Amino acid sequence: MNAGTMKKFMTLVKWEYNGVFLPLCVIIGVMGLVQVLLFYRVLQGAARNVPLSYLIQQANVSVLFVVAFAVLMVLIGVRLLFNFMPSKSMYALLTLPGSREDVYLAKLMAMWLALLVLVAAQGLVLMGLGFLAGQEGLRGGFGMAGRRGADFYLALLEVPFLRMVFPATGFGRALAVVTLGGTVSVVLYVVTAVKSGYVKGPVIAAALWLGLFLILFPFANNPMRMNVFIFVVMVIFTFCVNKFGMKLFDTGEVAG
Repeated sequence: MNAGTMKKFMTLVKWEYNGVFLPLCVIIGVMGLVQVLLFYRVLQGAARNVPLSYLIQQANVSVLFVVAFAVLMVLIGVRLLFNFMPSKSMYALLTLPGSREDVYLAKLMAMWLALLVLVAAQGLVLMGLGFLAGQEGLRGGFGMAGRRGADFYLALLEVPFLRMVFPATGFGRALAVVTLGGTVSVVLYVVTAVKSGYVKGPVIAAALWLGLFLILFPFANNPMRMNVFIFVVMVIFTFCVNKFGMKLFDTGEVAG
């Protein structure tokens, strides 16, 4: 891309992200508030030698993150459909000079950014929960300055949900990026394909991705060769659904 094209593309990304910013703030705010309240409730009734990982699991932190993630996925789909309602600006965007694929790619990058913000917010909430436990004088030595980092790190290793979203290894982080980012790609493709009048392709794509995810979780218990194979398959699958989604924009089929 030249400078002018890149500027237009980044404007599209900004426009897409601004469209989900306020709902994203609400999702993060509700998720964080409920997690803190539930964690504090569990904290008040726990023994002083209970590890931080146990408190996080009992507070259903992972369940709330999954719910927030699911709501974000629904928001992505609803926003795309809303863009094509009569008198909406998506029709105008598809008539702009340049590649129509850029419109889809900008939406994809904006949704990836929204996901990154959600994950980062969850990380900050987790650190806040650890600090809260420390202020209570706890919990398996967590209140001791020298143990705070160690207990938090152990929680990341012991809680399956945290192992997947905030893995400790480089390969684990790459796998987390592909798993979460790929889910966004699949959701956006499925909604785009359904809007274009297709049924079989979206159903197959969603089923295959769900199958890969169920095989992967919890990936820490799989042999490394199995993890690498699933990682490669997920990367290829994500690339393919993105290409198919961009093609539907390029041909104009998504406009109906």
